[in-house]
This record gives sequence, C-alpha cells and structure tokens, in this order.
Amino acid sequence: MHIILAILGAAAAVIFFLYRVYWTVQTGREIADRVGDPRRFVRKFRWAHKVKGNPLETLEDPREAATVLMLAVARTEEELTDTARAVIQAQMRRHFHMSEAAAEAMFRQLAWMTRDMTDVTPRMRRLVMLLRRYCTAAEREDVATMLDEVSQACGGLTPMRRQIIQRYRQVLREQDDPAAP
Repeated sequence: MHIILAILGAAAAVIFFLYRVYWTVQTGREIADRVGDPRRFVRKFRWAHKVKGNPLETLEDPREAATVLMLAVARTEEELTDTARAVIQAQMRRHFHMSEAAAEAMFRQLAWMTRDMTDVTPRMRRLVMLLRRYCTAAEREDVATMLDEVSQACGGLTPMRRQIIQRYRQVLREQDDPAAP
C-alpha cells in the first residue's frame, strides 16, 4: 500500500510540475505578444503620449503653425466668421501654394484642434521655433503679414489682435538674437 501511495505522490508531483511549466510558457508567450517588436512598443508609447497631450504639441509642419497663429488672431474677440475663414484659406492657397481642397482640409483639421484654445501665447514659442526651423527670414515675415491681413479682414487691429502679432514678432526677435532684451 505504501508503494502505491509513493507512486501516486510522485505522479502528482510530476503533473504539478508540468502544469506550472505549461502556464509559465503561456505567460511568457502572452508577454512577448504584447510587447512584440521593441520598435512597435516605442511607437505605441509615443503615440499614447501624443494622444494624451495637447494636439498643438504634435505639429511638425510650419504651414500648420502659421495657420494656428492666423486662427488665433481671427478668434480673439469672436467666433470664427465666414469672412475670416475665407481670408485664412486664401492666405493658405497663396502663400503655401495649396490647392483649394488641401487648404480646406488643413483648415478644418486645425480649426477643430484649436476650437477650445483661448490664448495662443503659451504655445507661441513652440510655434515660432517650428517656423524658424523650416522657414527663411522672409517667409517668417510673410507670416506676420498674413496675421496683419487676417486681423484687418476680421474687423481691424484690436488690442488683443495687436498683442498676438506683437508677441509673435517679439518671440521671433528673441530667437533671432538671443542676446536681445
């Protein structure tokens, strides 16, 4: 009888050991599937960070930065009007050499991204850095001209609009000459 109990005990130990090994392998496969390719894991992490953050922090195109500035000027005292929309899209077509469909698509996307933005000043430095990285001095001055034209089309240069345009030029000067006060 004691031999039978010893054999059953040994069989139970082997079965238990095989069961634990099976679940360890299954867990290892599940972890490997979730992590997958390390590059994919890094991309997923960066994407999650972008989604959780401010959408304006994801801008990488200077045309988008200039359009965000024009939207900020147009929305200072009022909602976006049809006149402002038409002027901004005309500026985009003329200065960015975009088709009407492309200008409309970019405008809609950026208008949606900035729908809750009440003040562009905290993001001004990032937008100007983007413009500095990809645009010449003449193109950056064109952006200031576009801001003036949008301001005039939206009812003139009000104190808030003047402040945004002056802040743009001030940040631009600071970045052009870091020693400037």
